[in-house]
Amino acid sequence: MIMPGFSVWKAEELEGDYQFEILVKPEENQAVAIEHLHQKILTGIGYKTLARKPDRYFIDNAIHINKEQYSLNSIGTCRIQHAEEENQVYLVIDGKNIPLPDFGRALTAFEGFNMEFQIRDLSEEVLGKDMVLRKVSINPQVIIEHFEKTLGWFLQGDFLSYRHASACTEALFERIEELELLCKYGNQEEAVEVGKRMKQRLTSVEHDSDDFPDYLLKMIDEVIGTA
Repeated sequence: MIMPGFSVWKAEELEGDYQFEILVKPEENQAVAIEHLHQKILTGIGYKTLARKPDRYFIDNAIHINKEQYSLNSIGTCRIQHAEEENQVYLVIDGKNIPLPDFGRALTAFEGFNMEFQIRDLSEEVLGKDMVLRKVSINPQVIIEHFEKTLGWFLQGDFLSYRHASACTEALFERIEELELLCKYGNQEEAVEVGKRMKQRLTSVEHDSDDFPDYLLKMIDEVIGTA
């Protein structure tokens, strides 16, 4: 699917309810995009939110599907689905439609605990094996402080040696990911200002590298929409 400004690649399971998609710019390599989608599919279907339970005894608050019963893992992901013909809302978990009452009943296994959630676009990265959710601050000042701290690891005074340029660039990817979260879930104008401050700081660093900080500047432009 081609839309203004980007292309959408989608994959849907033929005999199930798994769905995956990615967004790429039309000028980018579409073969690479398809490979990214393929890897996303493998990651997504390899991660399980439901845990199959033995059927030797009946579990009242389990999710029952085709004579099998499942419990919820303590970390998971699902897709919100509305069936218009039935006027029913489902959560698609591990490619299976789970009615809201069944999901709610399964949650009673965690009675007394807190549940945190975050609504994310289908095109964003999926949870994979050995991955967990973590709390990340999108306060603009905190993001700048993290950026300065990470950059400072690799500087001698205000000079960056070419020997450390690659490691510095890689370490700053995570700081730019925080900027991206601010763009998506925070104030867009603040995100643009944080991005500009990051770019100014990077261009002020003295170095003897051939390409620092070109790639980082490009990433920041793409995040804040100034590319």
